[in-house]
Amino acid sequence: MYSTSKKAVLLVVDDEINFHKMLKFAFQGKYEIVSAQDMSTVAPLVKQKMVDLILLDLKLKKDTDFHAGLQRIVGLKKDYPNIPLLIVTNNGKTETIVTAMKNGADDFLYKGDFDRIKWQSKFEKHLKPLYLERENERLETQKAQLEATVNSLISNHPF
Repeated sequence: MYSTSKKAVLLVVDDEINFHKMLKFAFQGKYEIVSAQDMSTVAPLVKQKMVDLILLDLKLKKDTDFHAGLQRIVGLKKDYPNIPLLIVTNNGKTETIVTAMKNGADDFLYKGDFDRIKWQSKFEKHLKPLYLERENERLETQKAQLEATVNSLISNHPF
């Protein structure tokens, strides 16, 4: 596990309220789970909450099939290319998953096969670069502080 100064923020875009509740319960204390039941609140939440990972259901209420969800992937990856996008779906068809990945999804999770440890492992896999970046920033700050202290000691030392 990598050191982080704050919990990673996971944005769940899914119209099933119980799915949001289940994720919040399963990962309480581990991640901050932010909920969006439709696409209208995604942009404000990404900006406001500094989202680290997006979980997108391919079929929201108004959709008649998975095609709209597959197109959403393209838009989300265009708008947020640096945020990992994981598809969460009840559709286990290989063709849907392949199309989702071709459209830019970073990974997928099948809702019908929920396993907290497996899902957390996938989250961590995609969050690892974020954790490393945060640790690097922390170390760079610490290095700058130490250099300033050493320089101050040297300049104030009577030689």
